[in-house]
Formats: sequence, structure tokens, C-alpha cells
Amino acid sequence: MLGDQKQNATEGSTAIQAKGDVTVNGGLSPTQMVEILSALTAHVETLGNACRAQIEDRLKIFEAGVLERFAADGTTRSEAFREPDFLAATLDAQKAFARSGDEGLREVLTDLVAQRSKVAERSRLSLTLNDAIAKVGSIPDSDLNTLSMMFIFQNIQINTLTNIQELADYYSRLCLPLLDNISTSQSAINYLAAHGCVIPPSGLGIYSDALEIFSSRYGDIITKGVSEADLRDKFTDYDLLLLRGLIVESPYGNGRKAFAVRGPQLEKILPQFGIYGEYSERYKEVTRHSQPSGDEFQGVMNAHFPRIAEVMAKYNEPIIRNSRLTSIGIALAHANLAKGPLQNVDLSIWIKP
Repeated sequence: MLGDQKQNATEGSTAIQAKGDVTVNGGLSPTQMVEILSALTAHVETLGNACRAQIEDRLKIFEAGVLERFAADGTTRSEAFREPDFLAATLDAQKAFARSGDEGLREVLTDLVAQRSKVAERSRLSLTLNDAIAKVGSIPDSDLNTLSMMFIFQNIQINTLTNIQELADYYSRLCLPLLDNISTSQSAINYLAAHGCVIPPSGLGIYSDALEIFSSRYGDIITKGVSEADLRDKFTDYDLLLLRGLIVESPYGNGRKAFAVRGPQLEKILPQFGIYGEYSERYKEVTRHSQPSGDEFQGVMNAHFPRIAEVMAKYNEPIIRNSRLTSIGIALAHANLAKGPLQNVDLSIWIKP
């Protein structure tokens, strides 16, 4: 304990000092975890006495971050500190941060270590995480952001979004932290491929651009809407939907109508208004051929996400959109995004054990 700082712990748990009280319940105690982390630290090569103190300070920072993450994330397993393979991966993480001291790298490594602790068996997921931990220290921040931008467009679909504003808000939180430091060059993709993170374009496949991805995943959300006559033809209870505020003017300002709530959540929300039945598929069908152009889509999104055009342009670079992520690339991209909206989203959704 430092100075007069007071620590509090609940019964059956232990408190440690790391930017405030941290309590870990069950499994290994924080004291035991510190002992193991400290033992691993002894194996980290220091680069001579001149930088020994700096390295030791970095290792203490890393140790505190790992303990805080394990305390905050109930899905981690402190028992992993008894497993040799996990300890070897953690040692690699310590070495990487000791060399760099970069705060962004520490956050990524901490998430990778936490994700690795969740996997007890030897599997594709555990081996992928081992490789990701070993490689991340060699990946520049700008290239990590490239992986994350690819992951956002190629691997993420959020089924809880209900309108344009929610779509814009979510994607701005995902993309804005990446936008000012991202590589879109051939050399970046070659470098990432050499580290087993991406599969470069083969020259044969041409994959969907950003607008096509938005349309395929959120077509009923970004639709320009349809005429009142078309909606009346599809929904005999049009007047009731209008009365309940569920039919509104299209955000594109073209005189068309649109549902105020769209997407997979529609059926869950309608009963709150005393309306029951299957509506989302019928709405998708009637709006399928009313998708916006790139300029129209960006014009509507700009009100909530002014840099949407920049984001789409970055992803639409042929070398980016036509490359594919490997499992290692997915693990690194996920960890790089874990401090944002993906903080509590488990990697096993994308990489099956």
C-alpha cells in the first residue's frame, strides 16, 4: 500500500493497489498471480543496467494492467496462471511491452492475455492467441488499425441497431480512433502478410465495397424509403403504424416514407405499441430496391458521423477491401478494438476453439 491509501476487500477476496482497489474473486488470489508474474519477469532479458529500471517500471505497469483486467472481467480465468502454455504466452507479452513501453501496445497485449486465459484446452483459438501475442510487438500501430478497419467491414454485423443515427454512432465509435493513423499501402499489406495476418488479393476476386457491405447488412436501416402507396399495399395496418409514430418521413428528404424502427429489433419493439406480427421481413422486401447511392448515404450519415466518407474511402482502397484477414489478423484486430465498443465481446464469436 502506498502512503495512507486504504484498501477494501469483500469477504473471501483480496484487494491490491492498482489505480484504486482491485478485487479478484475465486481462482488464484491476486497475491499468487503477482508472484507468478514476478517469477516470469525474472526471465525477461534486460538490456543492461542502464535501462534495467525502465524495464522494471514497464513490467510493473503491465502487471497492474493485467490484474485490473482480470478483476474487471468475470470471464477471465485466473486458474490459467497454473498452465505452462498460458505462462509462456504471458512471458511473450511481458517481453513485448518491456521492449516498447507503448501504452496502446499494453492495452492490446492485456486483452490478448485476458482472451488467452479463457481457453483451457489446446485449440485453434488458444494457438491463434499464442501467435498473436508473439507477433503484435512487431506490428506498427498504423498496421494494427488497418487490420481493425478490415475487421469492422468484413466481420462485424450489429443486430441491435434500429435507425441511421444508431448506425452512425456505432460506426463512428469503431472507426474514428483508427482514421488518422492507418496504412493503406501495398507495402503495409505485404508486411502484414509476411507476419501471417492477412491474405493479399489474388487478382481474381473483387470483394464488396463499403456501401455494398452497409446495404447487405443494414439495407432496411439505410433504405431511402418507399411511397405511401407501396407501404399501404404491404401493411394493411398502415394507419395504425402511422398513428403510433412508427412510420415517418424518410431521412433522405425525398417525400418517401420509412419505418422509424428498423432491423431485427422491430418485432421486439412493436408489441410495446400493441402491434404484433412479422413486419421486418416484409419491410425488407418492400425496400430492397430503394437503396441509396454513395453520395446519398454519406449525405444522411454526415449529420451524425461527419467523417463517414473518409472511412469508406479508406476501406475502399482495392488493396484493403480485396485482402482477407487470417485468424491471427482477426485476433489482433479484435484486441485493438477491445477498448471501444467491442470491449465485452468475446473473440470466440469469430474464432471457434
